[in-house]
Amino acid sequence: MNLSKINVPEFVNQLNEYSNFQLQNIEDITRILEIVKKNELYNTFEDILFSAKAFNGLIRIIRNSENKFDDDYFNKLKSEIKNNTEIVVNGLKIVSEKGGTFIAEIFNEKYFLLSAECINNLSLLCADLEYIKLYKNDNK
Repeated sequence: MNLSKINVPEFVNQLNEYSNFQLQNIEDITRILEIVKKNELYNTFEDILFSAKAFNGLIRIIRNSENKFDDDYFNKLKSEIKNNTEIVVNGLKIVSEKGGTFIAEIFNEKYFLLSAECINNLSLLCADLEYIKLYKNDNK
């Protein structure tokens, strides 16, 4: 799948179907894809997708109540979550800034502030981004 050649609205519709209509941030995903395409931020976007998928996988490991962790392993998981979160946030900042001041401000208030709401929003966005990564992998 070549992002430079996709029709963004069609792709988002296909992605939403692929996710069984689980996407939480269709408008933001559409904006991100349009900005990535317009500004050719493909490498940045690939980094975002990879780290979003890793972030979600790590969160699933922690949320699984059957998993019992010793302190060292739990600290390693937390460190990996932090690293992947930083990659996603930094990449999204690059993308949102290319979208202009208005988009950058919206993304800052919605995803980048250190509040419980922003962390939850970022987690939901990462879930949507993971669908893009999975869709791309399934359609190589």
